Amino acid sequence: MCRAEKGIRFGDIVFYVFKLSLYGLRKLSSHGLSLCLKGMSHIECLDLSSCIALDDNAFRTLGDSVKIHTLRLYNVPQITGVTLAILASRLQGLRELSLYGLSTLTPKP
Repeated sequence: MCRAEKGIRFGDIVFYVFKLSLYGLRKLSSHGLSLCLKGMSHIECLDLSSCIALDDNAFRTLGDSVKIHTLRLYNVPQITGVTLAILASRLQGLRELSLYGLSTLTPKP
């Protein structure tokens, strides 16, 4: 298996990922998320629920994933209002944002 320019290549066949769930990867870092999304510009639905290590910096990497229209962030406690501002400016096609389980979304001081 090797990464194709805009998909995952198995021999002569290229697969495009439209839905990606990284649910419950508790140690997934901002850098790890960036690596996971590299070359996957076709993702429309991304589930990062219970990825408790993600913080505001993780969402700066979503600029290349402009096709995301559904983003699930259940129980991602380190994100703040800064994340919402980043998402609003970078994900113009976002139609569904799930934030269930977040106790606060206040900006960092």
